[in-house]
Amino acid sequence: MKPLLNYTESNPLEVKDYPYGFRLRTSIFYWIETTPKKGDRFCSYTINPKNGRRNADKKSTYSNIGVMYQDEKGHTHWTGINIYSKPEQISKFIEMIGGVDKLNSEQKKMYNSLMGINEVKQDEFTGKVKKDFSIKWEREIIGNGWKDGVYNNGVPGKYREVKITFDRPDGVKPREIFEAMKSLNQEKLHQVFEIREDKHFVDHAGVVRICTRGGNYLGTVGEDEYKEYLASDANVTKEEMSDSQ
Repeated sequence: MKPLLNYTESNPLEVKDYPYGFRLRTSIFYWIETTPKKGDRFCSYTINPKNGRRNADKKSTYSNIGVMYQDEKGHTHWTGINIYSKPEQISKFIEMIGGVDKLNSEQKKMYNSLMGINEVKQDEFTGKVKKDFSIKWEREIIGNGWKDGVYNNGVPGKYREVKITFDRPDGVKPREIFEAMKSLNQEKLHQVFEIREDKHFVDHAGVVRICTRGGNYLGTVGEDEYKEYLASDANVTKEEMSDSQ
């Protein structure tokens, strides 16, 4: 199996003397189309030998990462890996193409996603590492409800929930979660941890939800867990460790 790399729609692989109907021959062009967040698909088109025009493209369904290859008979095919591929299948695929460096930038992102690798992103202007997570705060609504036949939308109250979503499929470490919480506005976080009265159930605090890409819910973090981390040796920053040496 010989991998055929770097063929795109603007630079396709041309195979001549391709059968066209019963008697005619023509050229067929192959390439891999990479679409961000969707993956790769195998594409081709032929030239109508009767008028020299390009026929309609034929495109396969998407695979997370795909590559064309040539078999022992010189015929062109494609193969790929996806979310159902086992780690050994992914490793064999990467070895077959000659390593991760042979992937284009979007394919590398997809590879990191499949392998659960945290991709470090840098701000193109400042050069600083971008956060690996997004934050969504929710506030309580006070004074909402019906009164004298009119519904009152109420006004925003204290913060009652914060959702931290890590930009990866899974594999978030506890320290990463706590460090993300440390980067938050601590006054808002304190409001989330406050105990609320509940007329129907027991009194309870707000919620810190931890999720990963695609809305995958991992669980919640309580105030006691957070305070325990802040008081632990694990909370020592790299700068503090350097100063103490």
